[in-house]
Amino acid sequence: MNEALLSTGVLTLLFTEMILFILVSVAFIGGLRIYRNWDFESLASSQYLLEKKNYFTTTVVAFVLGVKFILLPVFANVVDGLAEIVPAAMCGAGVINSNDYGIPIFLLKLFLLFLGICWMIINSIDAENNYAYTKRKYELFFGIYLLLLGELLFQGLFFTHISLETPAACCSTLYEATNGSPLPFALTSSTLGLLFGIISLMLTVALLNNEKYLSFALGGVFLYFGYYFILHIVGIYIYELPTHICPFCMLQKEYFYIGYVLWGSLFLGTFFSMAPLVLEALVHQDTPRSFHYALFFNLLLVIIAIYFIVGFYLKNGVWL
Repeated sequence: MNEALLSTGVLTLLFTEMILFILVSVAFIGGLRIYRNWDFESLASSQYLLEKKNYFTTTVVAFVLGVKFILLPVFANVVDGLAEIVPAAMCGAGVINSNDYGIPIFLLKLFLLFLGICWMIINSIDAENNYAYTKRKYELFFGIYLLLLGELLFQGLFFTHISLETPAACCSTLYEATNGSPLPFALTSSTLGLLFGIISLMLTVALLNNEKYLSFALGGVFLYFGYYFILHIVGIYIYELPTHICPFCMLQKEYFYIGYVLWGSLFLGTFFSMAPLVLEALVHQDTPRSFHYALFFNLLLVIIAIYFIVGFYLKNGVWL
């Protein structure tokens, strides 16, 4: 057996994921019956029973999705802990890139979080509108269920294919350029910082004006360049070392777990920037609070970035 599977963290994570999948499978079976027979206008006793079953099913789904939010940082922490047994891995970056399943499973988890938050919002809207969107809510849930099945399988493949013989690449090798610039479009660090600032300002204006289409488009751009901004600019000021480029190390206690706040702000800021258009397409409802949440998380990200960058300059009198 792969020694990685003997890790307490891995075993606990996989066991928890399996229990959650069993729970969500029970909800899936119940959801199929509700979806086929739901008629809120009906006064039949069968509809009354479906409404009671719907309450139970949505509670289970909400619980599972809520725990999944918690399990993403747990997954990152478990992967980081495996660096102790994976040859040449200095942190989770080497472990997650040690096989072909690491990056896809991580991206799938992020996508599931996006859909999960959408489902929770739609579930709330459904309850506030006399269950007008119950069938649409279950359609989204059925898609999420299939992705949860894929996540469970890919996660198992990831942990079982972690090699304890082949040396993993360290973060410096993974995120530094081998040919040309490590930044997109051959940008320099200063140009990337300026571009991210402009994108942030444009997104802020779009959010303040409740522009759904523009905030959706800029949210995607914000996520793309925000990733490189945090990794290649903010990160080196957190580490106070220009050659240390890694998305995982900032999650560790040596840096006060600031990475969780940074990456979480980037993800949530992007989600709430894009959510209004997605939710309008799904349930034809305006969600003005999403714009406020997006402004909060985007501003939080910018404040943290300024704190580390400007704080380092004020303390040392130089830029990295």
